[in-house]
Amino acid sequence: MPAGQGTDHRRIVDDDVTPTPEGSFGSGRELHSGQLFPDEGVTTEVAAPPGYAAGTVPRTALPQDGVHDGGVAPSGLPALIAPGSPTAAGYAGTVTLGVETG
Repeated sequence: MPAGQGTDHRRIVDDDVTPTPEGSFGSGRELHSGQLFPDEGVTTEVAAPPGYAAGTVPRTALPQDGVHDGGVAPSGLPALIAPGSPTAAGYAGTVTLGVETG
């Protein structure tokens, strides 16, 4: 497996989240921690503009990262759409995440 990991979005769900005086957040307990992986085609498009393409950190493509199993939404791969053209306007997607609290 190559070094690195495919591009992902990490999410953590905590209960009893409260702001701290320092400007961060405290929480009671972590209920869920996981990752969402954008489609490799979307990642390639997002990484193409000069601001990203000039990056020097090697990127591991999703099929080679050894983390994602290649499945779709149940495996953490949300469907993303580009609401405008060019895709520089960004992407949109919806994920429903259910977390058991008990």
